[in-house]
Amino acid sequence: MRAPSVRHDAGEAVRSRAAARLYFEGQPALVGTLAERYLLGRAIELLALGRQPRALPFHPALWNSGSRRAWPALLARISGPDGSIVAVHRTWLGERPDGGFGQAPL
Repeated sequence: MRAPSVRHDAGEAVRSRAAARLYFEGQPALVGTLAERYLLGRAIELLALGRQPRALPFHPALWNSGSRRAWPALLARISGPDGSIVAVHRTWLGERPDGGFGQAPL
């Protein structure tokens, strides 16, 4: 019974390392990026917050396998109880017809 959980733990460790690599590939500052424009469109103004949440970097060209191309993306760090990165949520961004930015048409 032990072997499946060991493999499962090893798989989780691999995914956590991949998530951490992805998170640190993002640029930490959102000001002036498409991610800032996306957040503004959702009524989230970074300047009004007083500071940018550190858990939200921006990636200017993140590959999306479903669309087979890279899109700009807002990343969100998901941490475990010990503070380690366990996953990264990705919101791929695309320009809307009105010139604003929303979720990419994936």
